[in-house]
Amino acid sequence: MVRLAAVRGLTRPLCLPRSLVLWFLLHRRRIDARIHMGVRQLDGALDAHAWVEWGAFVLNDRRNVRSRYAVFDRLELAELLTRGRGPAQAAGSLAK
Repeated sequence: MVRLAAVRGLTRPLCLPRSLVLWFLLHRRRIDARIHMGVRQLDGALDAHAWVEWGAFVLNDRRNVRSRYAVFDRLELAELLTRGRGPAQAAGSLAK
């Protein structure tokens, strides 16, 4: 559903907004999914990426995404959202 909205929408959101929306929808249904972020060097530039995992399953990317990126520790967005913040506010807090 998130991928379809991203492909058919007026804009093409990047991986972080797409992952936040997917995580938020799963969180609302009490599904314990996690957002992961990683970086890699690609053609001399830093390339960052975000995706969602549920257990051992990658939900919005290829299965081998962890092997292509150096993965940061898991982000605990649930704490931010339980303070009454939505995904947009949570993303802003992470950028600081």
